[in-house]
Amino acid sequence: MQTPSKLFPLDKSSPRTRRKKEWLSLVVHALRCIVFFLILVVAHLVHRKLHAKPTSDLPALLQQYSIDVRDEFGPDARIGSSNAEDQWEIVDKVGTKLGALAQTSPQSDAFLGFSGATNSLIALDEMGKILSVRILMSRDTREHVEIIVRDDQFLASWKGLDSHQVASKTDTTPVAGATLTSTAIIQGIQARFGAKTLVSKFPEPIALEQAKKFF
Repeated sequence: MQTPSKLFPLDKSSPRTRRKKEWLSLVVHALRCIVFFLILVVAHLVHRKLHAKPTSDLPALLQQYSIDVRDEFGPDARIGSSNAEDQWEIVDKVGTKLGALAQTSPQSDAFLGFSGATNSLIALDEMGKILSVRILMSRDTREHVEIIVRDDQFLASWKGLDSHQVASKTDTTPVAGATLTSTAIIQGIQARFGAKTLVSKFPEPIALEQAKKFF
């Protein structure tokens, strides 16, 4: 019969060597964690880059979704050039500015509703006040987006506001049945106009029974 020492060979290395092995194991584990974290960061940045729609793509998006600027700005309206505010100016036949169009992406891409972000299209008059807001495209749940589109008040509540009023607006009520999606839209619109403080999805501590409504 073999002795215990032969069945389970004893580690005859010195305490210093064992400590060195332990430290090496910790370093390897830490490096693995760092690599995993970097992979997540890179994946997130790539996802943001792939899904972001810069303002330079706005004319193409309007064509893709069959949006005619003449419906908002009149029969002589046409798309001009982009301006310093990262908006596309709308002009008439002789080049007189009628207003501008802006989309909330990429600023709104960081604000997720129930399952994704929403890119809103904002029409502005020649003084920079909002004429209308509409959903240009959304990666959120279709049912929630449709609830917002059917609501008569939510998107219309932005009409007549300038950039400063939008950034400081706190009284917009989210749409019932699509609270997360509509709140994300509010946050995206405010972020597009440079707001430093955004409307919160949960301005007050949320109770368990309230949380269950979202799942």
